[in-house]
Amino acid sequence: MQGTLTTAYLPDLLRTIYTQRRTGVLILTQGDVRKQVFFELGQIVFASSTRNEDRLGETLVRHGKLSREQLTAFLDSLESGQHLGNALVERDFLNNRELISYVNFQIIDIIYSLFSWTTGAYEFAQGEEYMAPEDLKLKFSTATVILEGVRRIEDYEVIRRGLGDLNRLIIPTEFPLLRLQTIVLKPV
Repeated sequence: MQGTLTTAYLPDLLRTIYTQRRTGVLILTQGDVRKQVFFELGQIVFASSTRNEDRLGETLVRHGKLSREQLTAFLDSLESGQHLGNALVERDFLNNRELISYVNFQIIDIIYSLFSWTTGAYEFAQGEEYMAPEDLKLKFSTATVILEGVRRIEDYEVIRRGLGDLNRLIIPTEFPLLRLQTIVLKPV
């Protein structure tokens, strides 16, 4: 499965991977930016990005846990090969539960940023050799991610293209996997 985002839509790609219960990595590129979303049996378990803005430290700054100065100091003090998250836990700046929460925020931010992409290329590499490392895996509801990602799309033309023919009859799906979803809805 590969192509361009000018002809395929991210929600459709995610739905296909989910309904076909695929294991592997969806690789999306736009210029020199590369983002990857890892799946196990159709469930999102991890995401990564080459953008500096998508790194854990930037996530901690965005969410107000670290100041820019604190982040710079922590990064300068890291030993070769040491991960920022582990260093923050070792220095009692974060506990393990907080680290997992911020990694969740980081992954979700990476995934949601992809919903605004209307250009670029994608490729799905299938197989267990493309699985995320065990110590990095988290569990996300793919259906909830799709719903929230679509809700965040601001470009009406992207929404319109994704909806397709507005005159078609809408009926409940016959596909059991899509009918028996747990989706977290917001009051709005």
